[in-house]
Amino acid sequence: MTVDPTALDQDALDQDALERYLETLRVYGQTYGIPSTPEQRQGIAATVLRLLQDMAPHSLPLDQGAEILAQATAAWEDIVAMPSPPNLGEAFPIALGQPPLAEGAAALLGAVTTLPTATDLAQMAHHWHDQLQQQIQATLAGYIQHHTPPTDPLHLQSTVLTLIPLLVDGALTSAEVRGLLRETVTQFDPASALATQVNPAVLEGVQRLVTALRQKPLEVAVRDTAVAYLAEGAASLMAVGEGFLEQVLQTVLKHQADFGLEVDLARLDSSLILRQVSFQLNVMKALPPPSKTAQRMAIELQTAIANLPDRPAPVDVSTGHRQQGNLSVSSPFTSQRQPIQDDEQAD
Repeated sequence: MTVDPTALDQDALDQDALERYLETLRVYGQTYGIPSTPEQRQGIAATVLRLLQDMAPHSLPLDQGAEILAQATAAWEDIVAMPSPPNLGEAFPIALGQPPLAEGAAALLGAVTTLPTATDLAQMAHHWHDQLQQQIQATLAGYIQHHTPPTDPLHLQSTVLTLIPLLVDGALTSAEVRGLLRETVTQFDPASALATQVNPAVLEGVQRLVTALRQKPLEVAVRDTAVAYLAEGAASLMAVGEGFLEQVLQTVLKHQADFGLEVDLARLDSSLILRQVSFQLNVMKALPPPSKTAQRMAIELQTAIANLPDRPAPVDVSTGHRQQGNLSVSSPFTSQRQPIQDDEQAD
């Protein structure tokens, strides 16, 4: 497969940035190897694209990101499928429909643009992914050493899906999440995790994971009510922000008995609820059919929001702080996190 230029808006694209993106994927595969599964390949390709879009927002427009990602990942996979692939440095540009970059042209490209070199971008993407995967594995090891371990792949996947937004800021994309899920479920070894010496610094993350898992029924009720509200066309999914979700949470807590809940407010960490629901809606675009109870709550929510004296503009909490220097993984809710109470073993 080749990159089809007719499928992209050439006037909106910065050709230097697009070439840099494709060249970065080539360098990544040459340096670190091409990820083994389609989900992991798309995850890494999405990380590179996200880094480029963050550094040059107008060069690779977000509305074309999915098309760029799909075409580039498909071409990357073609190389993996070759029975006897030629030298990766020669084959990859051809597979992408791009002429190989001559040494002089590559040097010129690096000189005329402010974008990092392909080598630097590949290194940044690899470092970001490797750092995050280590955090996931370490937190899971600490979790199963003190609490009931996930008993099957689906349980493990659900646990990891709860853990990821606790470790990463909202800039993560759904493609990256799917890649991380596939890698974790494939590689996680409970026996090795039980024997791993866990750094005490990881235990705070373990405790937050326990709290998030304990609050899962309330999280689901808040998410379903938000989905029911959005289904009425009252708001755009792109504008699902903290203020809106706080209002949803208060409505659900007011009618918690209707959801079959009995929330201990003294142990409630509302910031984790907001973070998890924001992740589900803004990143994973999770829109399950809402329950009838959630639909009834959505009607009351519409009235409550309409009666607010001053409605602030929605804040999109799908993006957050990220330090580019070392690509630190942080959270938009870090400064607002409530003190964590000691919880019993998660269900």
